[in-house]
Amino acid sequence: MVHDEDLITTDLTASATSILECQHLLADEVSALQIDDTLRASRLAIAACERGRDAVVDSFVDSRAPSVAIH
Repeated sequence: MVHDEDLITTDLTASATSILECQHLLADEVSALQIDDTLRASRLAIAACERGRDAVVDSFVDSRAPSVAIH
């Protein structure tokens, strides 16, 4: 015969297991979001570096262009 204490223990164990599963899922979601944020930040930094590089190249090319004197 099943006692009330056994049912309560079974319910508590099932609840604890569900809570742990939820915590693991949330941790996975948080990790995924952090990875997404890191990738997004990296992409922005790369884009900024590329714009900076392009600006330096353009400046160098402009400085090498023959100057036109206005008379």
